[in-house]
Amino acid sequence: MNGKITKIQVQVKNKNRCSIFLDDKFAFGVYLKTLDVYELSSGTVLSEDKVNEILDYDGNLYCFNQGLKLLSFSSKSEKMLRDKLIEKEFTKDQVSYALEKLKELGYVDDYYFAENFIENRKKRYGAQRLKNELYHRGISREIADQVLSENTDESEEIATAIKNSRSKWERYKEDPKGYEKMCNFLYRRGYKYDLIKKVIDELRNELN
Repeated sequence: MNGKITKIQVQVKNKNRCSIFLDDKFAFGVYLKTLDVYELSSGTVLSEDKVNEILDYDGNLYCFNQGLKLLSFSSKSEKMLRDKLIEKEFTKDQVSYALEKLKELGYVDDYYFAENFIENRKKRYGAQRLKNELYHRGISREIADQVLSENTDESEEIATAIKNSRSKWERYKEDPKGYEKMCNFLYRRGYKYDLIKKVIDELRNELN
């Protein structure tokens, strides 16, 4: 694809993009920023190599903007955002470019994501479940361990587990398999067995 730009027209559905016509035929669309960066105007002659360079730059910019849009809906880890962008069929190079720019600007930060994730869920789940869910979202073991150690402690976990388990224990305490059922319930919630024993002992003392 090459030729002389004969018309540049702002797109109706997206005012941030414009259509480029080469030799009176529609050739491609680009962002206004791309237009400025490459100083494109009517009469500019573009070689095939220059067109490819422009399209590569604009593809990176498009991927970046899609990343921003996805983040506007909900916070995401780097892996989560990478997976979403790949689903949209961006190339690996485009995704890598977008993620690096988003990280530079502070829009993608796995430590901050992990902190908020734990803060929003630690009142319902134990540290082990939180850790596994962070791993599943692509958070490194190092970050997950650090954030959990800074934002949770055993006494808080025990208090939360007791609060969320009282009604269950009321139903299970007379059941011959009540202890087992209670252990399974708390284990699914992400509590370790040594902590589960402490929780059940506390519930027995409190409700019996």
